[in-house]
Amino acid sequence: MDLLYQERPSGEKPGGAGEFVVLEVNTLPGMTALSLLPEIARGAGLDFKSLVERILYGARLKIALRSRQDELTGCNNLLKRKEQGPS
Repeated sequence: MDLLYQERPSGEKPGGAGEFVVLEVNTLPGMTALSLLPEIARGAGLDFKSLVERILYGARLKIALRSRQDELTGCNNLLKRKEQGPS
């Protein structure tokens, strides 16, 4: 999660603290030199290239499984319509 701290304008609530504003919520871990995921992967013996390859491989598998599921669903629907006969 990325936050921004904003001071309160002068004259508004004397002595009052500023506020944090949410800029974005990250659903995936960062992949910069300062991010924890590459550091954790290095600790497990994976260099950056291998980490990225594993992530991409996992994404391809997920897409292939979805595609296959859609294919099977389409076949099942076709069979059901055939069994029901002409409309």
